Amino acid sequence: MDEAGDPTEKYFAIRKLISKYFPLPNVPVPDRQPKVKLPNVNLKPHSVLLDSTARRHLASFKKTAERPMSFEALNQNSGFILYETPLPKITRDPALLKLAYLRDRAYIYVDRQFVGILSRENKIYSIPLSLTLGKELQILVENEGRINYGIPNDFKGILGNVYYDSMVLLNWTMTGFPLENYEKIEELTTTLKKKHSSQRILTSAKSHINSGPTLFRGEFTLQAEEIGETYLDPTGWGKGVVFLNGFNLGRYWPIVGPQVTLYIPRELLRVGSNKIVMLELQMAPENGQVSFTDTPNLDGNFE
Repeated sequence: MDEAGDPTEKYFAIRKLISKYFPLPNVPVPDRQPKVKLPNVNLKPHSVLLDSTARRHLASFKKTAERPMSFEALNQNSGFILYETPLPKITRDPALLKLAYLRDRAYIYVDRQFVGILSRENKIYSIPLSLTLGKELQILVENEGRINYGIPNDFKGILGNVYYDSMVLLNWTMTGFPLENYEKIEELTTTLKKKHSSQRILTSAKSHINSGPTLFRGEFTLQAEEIGETYLDPTGWGKGVVFLNGFNLGRYWPIVGPQVTLYIPRELLRVGSNKIVMLELQMAPENGQVSFTDTPNLDGNFE
């Protein structure tokens, strides 16, 4: 059965095989439920996670320490932690930034401008930084989910020293963004409205994301006859988390896949106004659109 509760080809294949050896119970196989395709929705960039306003609304703590601390040491289970420290003055250009132990994914900024990504999954732990980039280092670390095999404890965050041109960086400020309280996100995205015309959304979206993960917000209206099970398709977006009417639908990562669409049960949709909030980490489409399809895309179909 798939995530919508519909029988799949594999279900029928397994059922057929079992029937050769055992009698099947007198239980009818459920029919596949119809899905609906809804109009596209335009989302507009609203707030950058690293801005002071977003920090006031979404950050759960701010702590200083000589060396970076893990999620667990900071008593945070999910989301992101922002590590910040001044870069010392050196004369080597570029200088290599290296994280000794990273779990799981780090977005690197200097003076709030994006410069690259480090990844535990891809074993990329270092990146060159030019002296022209600035003086303040920001490392936003994402918890991508805990591994439950092979290691006794899958701790998250920066678990060792951070090296800059062979020097150990000290005196860190750490800010936690667990993103577990949607009321805080709703408060931020509804009380602080920003105006972006459709003609400027590409420029605005790119400039926002280059300054940090960006919250995008959109609304759409449904009639009673339009409501049904559907799938959100984030094709054209990069990587992030999406909320629908306050419910965390989950993470999306269509540029990597294999799963692209996210299932939406009809119970999450409302007659009247519906709200979508996406926290985008890497890339937004030119038109800021997301679509709703009646067909799941679980295999990517990448060319």
